[in-house]
Amino acid sequence: MSIHDARARYTRMVIREQFLALLKEKPAAKITVKELCAACDINRATFYKHYRDIFDLMEQLERQLLQELDTLLESQHNRNLVALYVQILTWLEPHGDDWLVLGSGNGDPSFYEKMSRRCCERTYPWLARQQSKLREPEQRMLYAFLSQGTGGILHAWVRGGMQEPVTQVAEFLACATEQLINGLAAQQDQPD
Repeated sequence: MSIHDARARYTRMVIREQFLALLKEKPAAKITVKELCAACDINRATFYKHYRDIFDLMEQLERQLLQELDTLLESQHNRNLVALYVQILTWLEPHGDDWLVLGSGNGDPSFYEKMSRRCCERTYPWLARQQSKLREPEQRMLYAFLSQGTGGILHAWVRGGMQEPVTQVAEFLACATEQLINGLAAQQDQPD
């Protein structure tokens, strides 16, 4: 790796960190390139070598987190629920603040929906296999219920400073998911 590549990576890291710090204070639309460059101690030309504007920067940050999530979900394709949740929570620990601020009113409120959609694309086939007796609309409603509930727990966990151990939260999420799925399966097996 050349010194130029290392310097460019370092510059992008500083820009992203300072952007997220500013995003905690005010909406992205009110953050100027000039203000961000001053916080990073770089000139505007350096910023524009990496990003078109503030929204391009935010979009690239989101894309990076979503790609990492995709990779994680793909690597857990056939694992059990506890292992999947442990991986997600472990990944979320160092990214929790970024995740919160990017999805906040100052950032992109649709970011959580983008993450939920990615999770759905990767995990919905598993759910469909678990609930093959349910019709497609019911499977979709079940997935929406599970994803919103799981997302709410993850959000509360991150906002609360991630105090509970990863394994405890993962086991709770897996147990809640399995209880709901098993309860629906039992209900489907009941004669009318």
